[in-house]
Amino acid sequence: MVVVIGSGVIGLTSAYYLLQEGHEVTVVARDMPTRVGEPDHDWPGEWASPWGGAMFHPDPRAQGDERDIQRETFRLWWELYHADPFTGLGFRLTRDFYDETSYPGSESREKDSENRMWAREFPQFRWLQDHEIPARAKQKTFGGHVTHGVEYLSASVNPWVYLKWLRTFLERRGVKFIQSEVSSIAQAVEIAGDHSRLVVNASGVGAKHMEPVQDAAVKAVRGQTLWVKTSYDGPMCSRTGKYYTYVIPRPQSGGIIIGGISQPGNFSKVVDDEVNREIVTKVDTICPDMIANARATLFEKGDGPLPVTSEFEGLPVIKKIIGFRPGRDGGYRIEKETIAGGFTVIHAYGFEGQGYIYSGGIGQRVAWLAATKASL
Repeated sequence: MVVVIGSGVIGLTSAYYLLQEGHEVTVVARDMPTRVGEPDHDWPGEWASPWGGAMFHPDPRAQGDERDIQRETFRLWWELYHADPFTGLGFRLTRDFYDETSYPGSESREKDSENRMWAREFPQFRWLQDHEIPARAKQKTFGGHVTHGVEYLSASVNPWVYLKWLRTFLERRGVKFIQSEVSSIAQAVEIAGDHSRLVVNASGVGAKHMEPVQDAAVKAVRGQTLWVKTSYDGPMCSRTGKYYTYVIPRPQSGGIIIGGISQPGNFSKVVDDEVNREIVTKVDTICPDMIANARATLFEKGDGPLPVTSEFEGLPVIKKIIGFRPGRDGGYRIEKETIAGGFTVIHAYGFEGQGYIYSGGIGQRVAWLAATKASL
C-alpha cells in the first residue's frame, strides 16, 4: 500500500504510474478534482494544478535525466490522447520565439539544431523563416527583440478536464481518494486507514509546513493569466527568456490561456489589471492573429458552458486567473528517505510552473523509487 499526499498533477500522475506497477494506492489531499460528469469547483489559487497554463514546452537545453523526464511526459500524453478523446489533452503546432535574453546568438542554426531536444525528437520541427516572425516581435519591444523562432508539434492541457479524467480513471481501478487536510506524514497514513510505510509527498507548497519535512526552500510563486474566449485555431505561441509570454489553447473549452508573469514573494489574491494589460500587449507582439480573432468575435455574456464573464482590452474573458505555483529554491526535489516513525517517503515537489511537463517523468521515477532501495 502506498499513500500519496496531494492530488495535483504530480500526485495523480504518480498514482497512475504506481497503479501500473501493481501497487494499492490511497490519495489523501486537502483539494481534489471532481469526477468526470460532476460540476467543477472554483478551486483556491493556492492549489496550483487547476490553474496551470498548461502546455508541453520543453526546455531546449535539457540534457540527460531532465530530457528523459520531459520525454516520458510527451510519450504518456501521446498515448492517452490517442486512447481516449476526452482526456483534456490536445496536440497542435507550436511556435517558440527567442530573443537575446534566451538565445545565445553565437551558435549557428545547424549546430544549435543538433543540440536542442525538440530538433531531433519532436514531430514537424523546423526553423521559422524571417517573414514568419511577427513584425512587432522583431522590434525593440520590452527592451528586446525576437531573433529566431521554431515550429513543432506539441501538446496543451485543459487541467479542469485532465485532472478529473485522471481521478476517474484511477478510482475506477481501485485507487482510493480521501479529502482531508493533513499536517504531517504520520497523519496522512493514519487517515488512509492502513499500515503503509511508503508515502509519496507530492504536497506542493504544503511541503513547507508538512511535518517532519518542513522544507524552508519551498516558496509560492504568483502567476496571473487571462482565459479568453476565441475561435483562434492557429499555432500555440511562446516567448522564452526575460519577456516570457505564452498563448495556450485549452482543449474542450473554446478558450485560450494567455500569460505570463512570475512573481515570487507576491501573495496578493487580487487581480492586477496593469499586469493583465502588459500580458495582452506582449501576446499581441508574438501572436497578433489570436488577439485579432478574439476581438473580432462576438460572444454574449453568460452564453455557453464556459461563459464570458467580462471584457478586457476588447477581449471576451472567461476568467481572470491567479494561481500560486509551488516553487523551491535550488530546484525541485525527487528523492527517497526514511524518516522518524519508520516511514519511507518519496518526495516529489517544487516544480513551480513545470509541473505538467515534468509529471509523466516524475511519476515514472516515483514508481521506480517505490520498487528499489536506492534513491535517485
